[in-house]
Amino acid sequence: MDLRLVHCITAIAEPFPHLPAPTAEGHRCEYQTLTSLLFYDYFLTLGDEIKYFWLKKFKISTGLYIACRYALLTNILFLLALGDDVPNLRLCAALSIVGRAAILFVWGIRTYAVYNRSTWVICILGPLGIAIVGLDIAHVPSVVCVNYHPGNSIQFAPVNLHSGIRVYRCNPRHLSYMASLSNQWSAGNEMVRLDASRSPRSSSVSLATLAAFILLILRLVTNSSLVLICIVTLLQNGTFFQRLLNALTLPYVGSRSLERMSGFLTARFLLHLRRWVAESNGEDEDSWEARMPLEILQTIEEPDGAGRSIVDEFGEDPVARERRRKSVQV
Repeated sequence: MDLRLVHCITAIAEPFPHLPAPTAEGHRCEYQTLTSLLFYDYFLTLGDEIKYFWLKKFKISTGLYIACRYALLTNILFLLALGDDVPNLRLCAALSIVGRAAILFVWGIRTYAVYNRSTWVICILGPLGIAIVGLDIAHVPSVVCVNYHPGNSIQFAPVNLHSGIRVYRCNPRHLSYMASLSNQWSAGNEMVRLDASRSPRSSSVSLATLAAFILLILRLVTNSSLVLICIVTLLQNGTFFQRLLNALTLPYVGSRSLERMSGFLTARFLLHLRRWVAESNGEDEDSWEARMPLEILQTIEEPDGAGRSIVDEFGEDPVARERRRKSVQV
């Protein structure tokens, strides 16, 4: 049996002078575990996927859902590369570009939808998304798969470009999350202001907005990890301070495996949106909408008879929705 360990790397990955055998085996176990997790999650949601995607008309969210499941294929190709069955990883890198672009598009358009379709969201998140995709495309030609032999030195290119990609990937996620929570806070305040009776429902809304505000503060604190990532790249590799700052950064920023998990989490989010649309349209037999009175159903319709669009698949502004609900009741 050939005891040679194959370690697939990229030319702009973190610099290691050489890789010990236990470390290489740890990488192998890490990716095998991630692949098992991805397929386990896929089989858990397969029934809902068939019901809400494949039995429905093809929409843009269907294509995004397929793209977000890219890790199912790329992890298999990566494991094949570990066994010398795949000559290189450029195909995996190309598929990863499609998946990452889909993830960025989903959360960007979701933020745009719930933030009253503000052009500021497009102006801020659009250039960031384009920059990420551009850096990923520039990253593909550098992907290589090399055989590792103990004692051999592996040369790497500088880490600056790869670290820049990580920082740019993290920024849209933070901005989308903070924008969504900010708008939820505004929606809660609007609901409380319009409901002067201070019913138990409005009290629960106040509690929900408080929880959203706390989550927003926590996200602002963790956003400071981006600065730590930049500092890490300037320090000498392997020093105590670099390891300390690595421990303080976000897990899914520092780990390529956890970063791939954002794909199936986004796919689950799209599945949840499809289920919500089916329930709100009364297509589901167990829908909560089937038990709602007619006057409440009218509040979820598009104002002024506006037609459906791509953005409508990703939700709407909760503040505008609450104002329409109150105007109908009045």
